[in-house]
Amino acid sequence: MLRSKIATPLASVAMMLAVAASPALAQGKKDRAREAVAEAEGKVSAAGRIDPANVNPQLLTDAQSTLRTAQEDLKADRKEKAIATANRASTLADQAINSAAARSAQQASADQAAQAAVAADAQAQVGEANARAAAAERAALSAQADAARAQADAAAAQAAQPGATTTTTTVEQPVATATTARRAAAKRVARRPAARAATTTRPAAVKTTTTVTTSR
Repeated sequence: MLRSKIATPLASVAMMLAVAASPALAQGKKDRAREAVAEAEGKVSAAGRIDPANVNPQLLTDAQSTLRTAQEDLKADRKEKAIATANRASTLADQAINSAAARSAQQASADQAAQAAVAADAQAQVGEANARAAAAERAALSAQADAARAQADAAAAQAAQPGATTTTTTVEQPVATATTARRAAAKRVARRPAARAATTTRPAAVKTTTTVTTSR
């Protein structure tokens, strides 16, 4: 009997406390729903500002759609559902942001590798050009040396040949003389004109000069 008398007031007090706490609990859930939706809105907005080339379009679309559902639940005072839906939207937005960051890092790494390859190729081309220039310079020096050796060999060959000797031979023939024949005058009393002298003329001798050039 005593127990029943004590239990009745306690039950009444508990009921009164529960009724008094219900508005506070309800208000707390609504605040948590608003906070969850606000957090989801921030994350979805951040994911939407990512470069479309890096973001996963399906994740972004799902996050945006889930956020709209959470906002509708909040307006309809479906606090529990709004909280759960908003958390789901935040998770999708996080996945979209993380995947975009990973893709961006991969692209940056690929770009760096491509730039390194281009730089290495350019350096290789410079090395090849320098090698060709050095080879051309060596070829020019070799050609100059060959020309100098050829010139020296030609000069040596010319110096080794003996000088030319010119020999002049002169052949002289005696000059022909004129011979005059006179007849002896007859000793007669009567004078007659003296006989003319007979002159015999021989061809003049020819003087011949022969020049012979010989190489020793």
